[in-house]
Amino acid sequence: NGTFKLDGLPAGTGTLYFWHPRAGSTSREITLSGDTAITEKLLVTKPAIPEHTRKGGESYRPTRP
Repeated sequence: NGTFKLDGLPAGTGTLYFWHPRAGSTSREITLSGDTAITEKLLVTKPAIPEHTRKGGESYRPTRP
């Protein structure tokens, strides 16, 4: 489900970085104290796939009349 847990981080202020190959990166200033829970949602998109064509260059998709 894409969740993860970091244990043993020291209390205090810092920057938390998030990264995913299809979502890019983002960062967030945080202050940890005790059992701090942080939620960050990343928008992951499908990579652009160019249309596949036949050997002669025409599309496999049927043309509409």
